Amino acid sequence: MIRERLEGNATTDFGAPGVAPSNDAGPLGEAEQARLETVLKACWRAFDQAMEKARGKTLRTGPRGGGRQLQGIVEHVLGADVSYTGQVGWKIP
Repeated sequence: MIRERLEGNATTDFGAPGVAPSNDAGPLGEAEQARLETVLKACWRAFDQAMEKARGKTLRTGPRGGGRQLQGIVEHVLGADVSYTGQVGWKIP
């Protein structure tokens, strides 16, 4: 169900959330918070598994020779997680 359409920005063009929908500013019920925490933890587990599979492998660079190696990808994702979760009042240890 589409609840709101938003104009994107450069971050959105890159494939990351750059503009929050207005509904995100509202409070969550306990059941919805628990559901979202379950989804987030599943995402982190999947990332951990992908990271383990990539460990020790040479990652292909982008078409212009750019891109990140595994440690750079991990640092980028963790930094984004700290930023996004901090916006909703969570702290990542």
